Amino acid sequence: GESSFDVLDVTEPKKVELWAERVLTRHGAPDLLINNAGLLTPPAPLWKQNAADVARLFQVNLLGVVHVTQGFVPAMIERGRGVVVN
Repeated sequence: GESSFDVLDVTEPKKVELWAERVLTRHGAPDLLINNAGLLTPPAPLWKQNAADVARLFQVNLLGVVHVTQGFVPAMIERGRGVVVN
């Protein structure tokens, strides 16, 4: 089958929206959506973590999942099937 490979910053909702529209137009709703973008902070106690690193972790690991899910799940629901793995 036809496939594609794209690099995308999942923390940018408008870019995710445009990318999802392009993918859905070309391929239709996916059978499987895997949210696998993720970051880790350096190992340290929470009180020693850099706040900017933790904020970036939440932007990618949580908000990135929200943005990608919002981009694809409505089409999966409309089609009546699909699996999401976070």
